[in-house]
Amino acid sequence: MEIAGALPELREEFARGPDEVGLCRTLQLEAAMHWEHARSAAAEDAWQRAAEYARRANDRRQLTDILGWLASAALWGPTPAAEGIRRCEGYLDEIGNHHRGQAVVLLHMAGLYAMRDEVEIAHATLNRAKSHLDCLGPTMTAAIIQPAAFIAMLAGDPATAEMHLRFEYESLKQMGEKGILATTAALLARAIVAQGETRYDEATQLIAVSQEAGAGEDLSAQIICQGLSARILADNGRYDEAVELASSAAALAAQTDLLSPHADSLLDLAQVLAASGRVSEAHAVATQALDLYQRKGNLPGARKSLGYLSRYAHI
Repeated sequence: MEIAGALPELREEFARGPDEVGLCRTLQLEAAMHWEHARSAAAEDAWQRAAEYARRANDRRQLTDILGWLASAALWGPTPAAEGIRRCEGYLDEIGNHHRGQAVVLLHMAGLYAMRDEVEIAHATLNRAKSHLDCLGPTMTAAIIQPAAFIAMLAGDPATAEMHLRFEYESLKQMGEKGILATTAALLARAIVAQGETRYDEATQLIAVSQEAGAGEDLSAQIICQGLSARILADNGRYDEAVELASSAAALAAQTDLLSPHADSLLDLAQVLAASGRVSEAHAVATQALDLYQRKGNLPGARKSLGYLSRYAHI
């Protein structure tokens, strides 16, 4: 809050110069604060303005970093997937022959292609990113793990997603790293739950790891874990607790503009409501999820929502 309060004064001071590098860095700080609270559109706007100052100052290093963050906003925020791909193509052109910068944008583009059901192009894009990362050393290639898992989940292959995430999870645990562990454990739990009820105990353990590592501060991990926990509770007949927890996850997600994660949380809620016999409510919630997936251009998500709606129509 103190940083947010200081930003207007900093912008005014740097504008007097004008200090374009200072303005660029101030806007990046503003973007980071929005991003931390999952306000992707606001973060994207600040990064776009920061990019303009980086161009004026001819600061290629900062510009490359900013364009990578803009690619992330294109994947996770409200920008439709097709438009996100178009923007990322422009970022690649501007970055030029910068291995890390190219790789970061390509990793996010791969996810966008997967949302468009262009899985072969997604994998080819992932391989292009890997070729850039290989130039930077073997430790950098780990950056493809979460994008590869994301593509596998969209393609309906949670077992492959688990394989990728398991490697990253074990590596992070060995290092004692907590910042990324919360999200990785949550994503791994989701991949395991997607494979059936027989492994719920394992998923529950991963949820506990995620919650401990995130300490309630990792919003995305928190939303995933609450939704998964609710589904497990519902399958054990604890319907009231399940609905309360899934509703909490969906409410948290509604505070963001991350369309696909929000829609995912709504499908968790729909499943829990249906299990508890509240089918008309489940139908309404799945309809909301469908709208979000369609706005994003997330075709696999939209199909999944339609599958839920078809199922509830026959209950």
